[in-house]
Amino acid sequence: IRRQRQMCIRDRITCVRSSNILFGDRVGCVCVNYQSRFRLTDGVVGNRILILSDSHNSRLAIENILAAEADSIDALIFLGDGLRDLEQALTFYPSLRAYAVAGNCDFGALEPLDGLAAFDGVVVFYTHGHMYGVKYDLDTLADAAAARGANVALFGHTHIPVAEERGGVFLFNPGSCGRCYTGPNTYGILTLADGKVVSHEHKEVPKA
Repeated sequence: IRRQRQMCIRDRITCVRSSNILFGDRVGCVCVNYQSRFRLTDGVVGNRILILSDSHNSRLAIENILAAEADSIDALIFLGDGLRDLEQALTFYPSLRAYAVAGNCDFGALEPLDGLAAFDGVVVFYTHGHMYGVKYDLDTLADAAAARGANVALFGHTHIPVAEERGGVFLFNPGSCGRCYTGPNTYGILTLADGKVVSHEHKEVPKA
């Protein structure tokens, strides 16, 4: 696969763009396999991934989440609708590995609509979700992830937390960290190790 380097969000979010993988009308982001340096409670070395989505001008929410989680995560994946919030919040965390896709409200964004990343043998497909009709059903998203060889599909857009398996793909929506429709604003944590999802959780956005 011929790859060229892509710098997202004014050079703060880095990924590898694959020129022969197209999702919709944009080129998808493909990130190389990343090995964690965090040791889990059972002694297994794994990846702890922070999942954020739909901040909708709530930069403070992202800042509060990062203040609570940045020291204990391997990477951050942002699922769209708030790229400007993320850009501003990340200025305080120059070494944090972060990946992002654009949502339907990220007008004029250059980030792709979909991405693939591998963490300790787990292939993660991540997208905002509006291109896959996630407000109506999740089968299309699950099929799209499976077709790309992904074990996990991350999505936002609905502002509703989700964690379920469908068609052999683990589907996870962190909810909205800025405008949740079903209760408190939330974000997600996925722990990945040895080619599988070890644990997942939805957490309430901390107050300042």
